[in-house]
Amino acid sequence: MIAAEMIGAQYGIGALILAAGNLYQTDQLIAGVVVLSLMGLCVSWLLGRLDRWLLGWR
Repeated sequence: MIAAEMIGAQYGIGALILAAGNLYQTDQLIAGVVVLSLMGLCVSWLLGRLDRWLLGWR
């Protein structure tokens, strides 16, 4: 979804990262990458918990 935002959206994290990179706004670029990384960590953690809950019998 982030890659799609980078290609065709005007708003969103992907668009923010792309625009900040093009305008050399490193503070906004790093903030966007940090937010994206935190979202990835949260989704990974949630999927791990869901896996342990649903497939605890393994």
